[in-house]
Amino acid sequence: MIFYRFRSTDRLLAGNQELSKQSIFFAHPESLNDPMEGYREIYWHGDEIAWKNLFRHYLLCLERTCILTLLCNEDQNLTTKDIPIHINMNDFHTAEAKQYFLEIVEKFFKNEYITLLLEAILTRTTPTRRDELTFYLSSVHPLAVELILEKHEELNLIPSRTQKNLYADALIKNLAEANFIDNIEQLIKKNSTHSSPVELIFSIQKNAKSQVNLISRYNNTTQSNASNKHHIIKEFPEDYTKRLADLIYPEWYTACFMSSCENSSVWGHYGDNHKGACLIFESDDDIEGNFLPLRGINGWGSNGPSYGNIRFKFEPINYEEGFGEIDFFRSLGRLTYPTLNSTWHTLDGKFSICAEEMNKSEENWRNIYWQQFYRDIKVKSPDWNYENEHRLILCDMMNSHSTTEDRVLTYSFSNLKGIIFGINTCTEDKIEIMRIIDEKCTTHKRQDFKFYQAYYSAQYKCVKHTELSLIKYSPQLCNTVNLITRRR
Repeated sequence: MIFYRFRSTDRLLAGNQELSKQSIFFAHPESLNDPMEGYREIYWHGDEIAWKNLFRHYLLCLERTCILTLLCNEDQNLTTKDIPIHINMNDFHTAEAKQYFLEIVEKFFKNEYITLLLEAILTRTTPTRRDELTFYLSSVHPLAVELILEKHEELNLIPSRTQKNLYADALIKNLAEANFIDNIEQLIKKNSTHSSPVELIFSIQKNAKSQVNLISRYNNTTQSNASNKHHIIKEFPEDYTKRLADLIYPEWYTACFMSSCENSSVWGHYGDNHKGACLIFESDDDIEGNFLPLRGINGWGSNGPSYGNIRFKFEPINYEEGFGEIDFFRSLGRLTYPTLNSTWHTLDGKFSICAEEMNKSEENWRNIYWQQFYRDIKVKSPDWNYENEHRLILCDMMNSHSTTEDRVLTYSFSNLKGIIFGINTCTEDKIEIMRIIDEKCTTHKRQDFKFYQAYYSAQYKCVKHTELSLIKYSPQLCNTVNLITRRR
């Protein structure tokens, strides 16, 4: 099957030299044009063990971020990525460090309003979603910060404060006294066919809080040395919720192809305003699908990474509304068993019910886990269906592709069948591309490479392309017109 890959001439030639190197770059989803790339509709629905472990992990990440803030002061601005989301209860370097953290945890859960909050959350009959979780974390956040600062004072990590937050648990108290979560549950029961009123409540609350934070930052622009403090005090709950998704699946990267090359918008965006080129690839096909073999890192040994060929499947994009749902507590497949047991699935020697499916049949659990992984990264809004996109997906299970250099893989020249010049591709770029192909055809003894010219078809109202049939590669001079000949 034929697939098309649009490139600017800068990427193909002097810039990245993708054509001469026969390279394909796998991009991080954050660098793609759709902000919803890889989005997953995560929800939280677990027992007391699962929820207590979530709050404990929140405390751990917050405490470590506070320490990081002390170390870097305001010389380096902390971001969402600096939250140590992968930290676990086995990561303490000393028994003393673990003990002082456990003392923070103990005080946190001894708070009567935290107990009431947890009890109320466990009565929910529908899952907790992102905005609602952020709301709960924002409510407990002042208490969490105060307990951490008290411990840091006790250890002389920070100077003694002249003012302390005597009402750190006020927000949680208000929730408990107002029976907030019980009222939410009643609202759910009254709208049993649709839970959108609940989601709307938390969405409105999140929007209002974001505006307040924005106003706060705006009014304190002169205090440029307080951004880390603002991050800790105001932004941490929402940032933590965002980062939780990183515990479910490994990082992934993608290289994008199209099954069609006739859309003018695609040429305009991906083909550098029609000044670029479109590479024509022929896949290796079998009953399992269409594949492109690429050479890259395929393992690690004592001497570092090993390289070899990897078969990448062309995955068609599903253009549909909405995203698949992921059960957070039952989908922590990126973590090792020691981390799962110490940090998420057990507490005081007891197992959470959220571990049952994995323990019952790990094979079945893994199959569902990976099905959901690929399902969610192959979905885009119908707004993008004009692209007819297929993508190769690089799953970074071993964290071996974090640098851009490690995400540049190479293809076999035999899979590159031709090149289409854009409507506005300049002659100089065309000639340079032709010379590169000339050398490669000589090296690989090929005579079948073809060039095409794109043009706008008034008849079909789209971009078509025609073969430049007079431009042929030949290993020797003959009676046909040869504009590319073998170098002697």
